[in-house]
Amino acid sequence: MTTATESMHRDHGGRRDRLGDNMVKYREVPWKRNLRKIPDSVREQLKESPDKRFVVGVVKTISNSDLEAGTYRHLGLGLAAGGIILKERVVPIAEMGIFSRRNREGWEIRRDDLPMVTRTFSIETPNYGDWGNGSHTMEWDRECYQYDYVEAPLFAIHVKLLKKSPQAAVISFSLDWPLDRASEDFERDLLFALNILQENVGAAGLLVADASSVDLLASIEMSWEFFPPGTALEVERFFRGSGRSASPDLDEVIRQRTELFMKTKPLRYLRGAGGMNRYIGAQFADDLVVFENVRYGNAIWILFEDWSVTSRRSRIDLLRLRDVPYHRIVHSDGWQDRLLEFVREEKRRRGIVGGTSKTFRRA
Repeated sequence: MTTATESMHRDHGGRRDRLGDNMVKYREVPWKRNLRKIPDSVREQLKESPDKRFVVGVVKTISNSDLEAGTYRHLGLGLAAGGIILKERVVPIAEMGIFSRRNREGWEIRRDDLPMVTRTFSIETPNYGDWGNGSHTMEWDRECYQYDYVEAPLFAIHVKLLKKSPQAAVISFSLDWPLDRASEDFERDLLFALNILQENVGAAGLLVADASSVDLLASIEMSWEFFPPGTALEVERFFRGSGRSASPDLDEVIRQRTELFMKTKPLRYLRGAGGMNRYIGAQFADDLVVFENVRYGNAIWILFEDWSVTSRRSRIDLLRLRDVPYHRIVHSDGWQDRLLEFVREEKRRRGIVGGTSKTFRRA
């Protein structure tokens, strides 16, 4: 009989995940680390709720003693001088468990549905058992499974202080991964998301779309608005949409992205329409677009053919699919230079000089 956790590691079409975590030592936690199946309490929530979309989240009352002891320090949550210290958004560290590790590092999926391939292995061995006599190479063939690699989705936990008393704090934790119950992968994705929260918080449940979580649960269906090249101030104003953003930090991100995008000399800039205006980017040709989510982003996405359709997919769908061409540049040291170099090379391949493209058609 296949358990729910085992089914999590089996993809559709006979694909099976390679765990590779047997020798990993994870950080000790005072709670049950993982869930082998979707809890009955969560299934009851699903049964009773008419809503179609959720995020995994939970509200916990945390004692001052736990905060002082550093129980939640992996989330940047603690106590100092009687006050709460917290980070509003944290990508869990890999040491918290297998699901946190996959979220950070990605994982492999064994393709049982594909034919095995012949691989040649070799070792260098001494002649007659003595290296003094020289050595020779031994080779042999083996039939091996093919593997797909799923890049790290880098989902983050959002932390919010709801209430503080002298002895404890009431804090909400939610994962920035909108889950659509109409998706054929809903239960698999739900169990993955629940386990990320369970590993890091020791509890997991569901939060339904409401006014406070609208940013996390915005529709993944996206259309775009466009803006021609202009001054930095004009482009920033376009990226912000109506009025100024609610966060000085977000304003700074938009300013930095505007400066970066302008260096690439795009044909036009783009912004997600309506509630998706936290997505901004630039277009260089009909088949070359870069964009990112400036509110929750941790990577720049570069899409090619049929990008307007592909961009409607969720982040995890893009990471899983191998039939859709895309390039993803994670925000690690030097990512801006890597982006500029990649765009320069793609423009060169298309014969684009400056901001002029022979392959561009204005909508």
